[in-house]
Amino acid sequence: MSLLSGDMPLVIVGAGAAGLGASEQARTLGQEHIVLEAAHRIGGRALTETLNNEYPVDLGCHWMHCGSQNPLATKAKIAGEPFETKDVAYRDFVNGEWRGDEFSKQRWDYIEGICKKMESACKSERGSPIWDSFDEDNPFSTWAAYWLSLMHSNDPDQVAVSDHTDFIDTYEDWPVKNGYGAHIARCGASAPVSLNTMVQKIDYSGPKIIIETNKGRVRAGKVILTVSTGVLAAHNIVFTPKLPDETLQAISDLPLGNYNYLFYAFEKGVLSNETVAIAYQRDEVATSVRLREFGRPIISIPVGGRFAWWLESQSEDAIKNWGL
Repeated sequence: MSLLSGDMPLVIVGAGAAGLGASEQARTLGQEHIVLEAAHRIGGRALTETLNNEYPVDLGCHWMHCGSQNPLATKAKIAGEPFETKDVAYRDFVNGEWRGDEFSKQRWDYIEGICKKMESACKSERGSPIWDSFDEDNPFSTWAAYWLSLMHSNDPDQVAVSDHTDFIDTYEDWPVKNGYGAHIARCGASAPVSLNTMVQKIDYSGPKIIIETNKGRVRAGKVILTVSTGVLAAHNIVFTPKLPDETLQAISDLPLGNYNYLFYAFEKGVLSNETVAIAYQRDEVATSVRLREFGRPIISIPVGGRFAWWLESQSEDAIKNWGL
């Protein structure tokens, strides 16, 4: 374990996408700095693993949202990293029956209506929950609630309408063939990162900011803090002086959500050759199922919000059987 010591003009805490982006900008400006990362790897919630020793799958973020405006998509194009820009239309399978195009149109029309209600509600009460824009008796409400739980990693009653309407979406969600997490890790490979370095204390009371870690102490002129609100809310880093009350309240008001994936790998030839997206619903259970993305014999099922937290607490067999 190498020890930290001495002075550094800039210290960046956290080597997720935000920290790596800050490091890239610092390098562009010729600013000497170091990135401190508690984990054994860079990327944060961007993590690609290999399924069946062959197929890359993203355990964290997967889509390059707003693709035409996303700098990571530009980097992928420059690097020759393949990604998909064509959308796959959903097929509806509800209560054991395939539904047609008209049913799908009605479902999306209902969701679009919710979005318009949110825009209206936001003009008078930005903090009102998304759920207030729902028609609970509408048969498409179950799917809409599921879809929005994926967008926000929380359920519609937990998210303010302003959180949705303030996001300017181009509806270009582009997956990376070899994994979004792997792409981000490659983009940040040249960053000056100290791994397995847990920041424990930050003292910003004097002219220099003193950062205490499990590897020693470093003095910084400036600090860019990119850790999650979950880390801050857990008080894993002690600040001197303590953070202002309004900052602590904001941290408390912005808890992390949950967005998980279930992956199932099949033998080659079992699934059809085309990529298929299914909007599945049985009674009050809704989910999406994606088959053969990039032609691979894999099925993926995303879950979000309270259900994702609940499913995460179940046994491995229970999780597997739920998806099957």
